[in-house]
Amino acid sequence: PGAFTYTPATGSILAAGANTLTVTFAPTDTADYTSQTASVNLVVIAATPLINWTNPAPITYGTALSGTQLDATAATPDGSTPVNGTFVYTPAAGVVLSVGTQPLSVTFTPTDDVDFTTIKKTVTVDVQAATLVVTANDATKIYGTSNPTFTGTITGAQNGDVLTENFTTTASTLSDVGTYDIVPSASGTNIANYVQTIKDGTLTVTKASVISSLSLSTTSIAYELPVTMTVTIKSATRSTPTGTVLFSEDWMKVS
Repeated sequence: PGAFTYTPATGSILAAGANTLTVTFAPTDTADYTSQTASVNLVVIAATPLINWTNPAPITYGTALSGTQLDATAATPDGSTPVNGTFVYTPAAGVVLSVGTQPLSVTFTPTDDVDFTTIKKTVTVDVQAATLVVTANDATKIYGTSNPTFTGTITGAQNGDVLTENFTTTASTLSDVGTYDIVPSASGTNIANYVQTIKDGTLTVTKASVISSLSLSTTSIAYELPVTMTVTIKSATRSTPTGTVLFSEDWMKVS
């Protein structure tokens, strides 16, 4: 029987590398036994830190990466003690990701690069499409004329994307008087990152005016002699319209 004294003591955390452990035995019976010291060598391998980082919540296209997504922490392998160091993220904060499941990675370099190793971890973030509202303004035109230049608005563009509005309609130069849909759509850089909400406009085709002129074969005639009346009909926008012309006369006193 006796007492053992260890160096380093129980509970000590050894540095990475070669370490010497010693023990001194002090016998209870010091008359018959002497104290004795022994040593062994122990190689401590650098620990791999535990990176705490889970998949971030989904974000909408146009949201720049920030500390909300890039929030990894490091700890000792058992998770009990934080480990200081530097986190380098790829992509970095401020980057706007395209729609889809995108990888995020971090490389952690510990301040204590003797006892801890550098480690990399990857997670994913779900980037959802942004909503683009594409609206066509109402327009009018006269029957027989070409379609006007359609206008509209695009709201919801993100990340400085430059988008162009396009329009389609079934109305043509020969379309009858009535109403027709103006259907807008958007195109341009990163358009795949959007869900388009379309708000149609209405093209109203109105009646074309008719221009008429009346001429007489003579403007001065004897009583009861015939006179020829000639009317000319034309459209302000297209070919001569067809139809019926009604003539009427008011009796006038001849002087």
